[in-house]
Amino acid sequence: MEKKSLEQKGMFETYNFLIDDAGLSVKHKKGKDISEYNIPYEKITANRYTHIDDNKTILFAGLIICVISAAVFTASITGQDVEPGAAVFWLVIGLIFLGYYFIIRKKRLIVVTTDNKAINFFQENPSIETVNEFINNLIEMRNKNLLDKYGKPNKLLEYSVQYDNLNWLLNTRAITKEIYEQQLQALNILFNQSSQNSTIGFR
Repeated sequence: MEKKSLEQKGMFETYNFLIDDAGLSVKHKKGKDISEYNIPYEKITANRYTHIDDNKTILFAGLIICVISAAVFTASITGQDVEPGAAVFWLVIGLIFLGYYFIIRKKRLIVVTTDNKAINFFQENPSIETVNEFINNLIEMRNKNLLDKYGKPNKLLEYSVQYDNLNWLLNTRAITKEIYEQQLQALNILFNQSSQNSTIGFR
């Protein structure tokens, strides 16, 4: 299997992802802290969602300060007693807050694990297309790995165990209904079971 990798560099943190035979290997560096871990294919789901990671307090503070700057400027041009340069001072402070907000604001693409934990990706780093391609490849390799491991009929394993495995693969969207029926038919033939004695289960 060809290994696939993705490197994402943010301003304060870096992610290195690697798809291998065992699952997804992740190396996360934030400041001086480095964590490395592996997520097996069994824990990776096909569910994903987007999330904006930001700080609304900084945004609101920047907007309020800019409003103060506008009020001070209005007061100065209407002849009221205002400290010279006050409007510019508050405007600069407000823009600093707003600039910092957009610097730390991140769009994340989250892949969910079976224990409801998040695998975080920067959605637009290096590009939306590259990130989506990597995740699609991860899900594809997950499906192939799980099918090879749990979905191939084996005379050495009990029929009920393999039947439950096929239902699990279907319910987790690792296989399609068409593949499920093909593998179930092969399993029934191997154990001389009638298809009438086995039905598609959704657990």
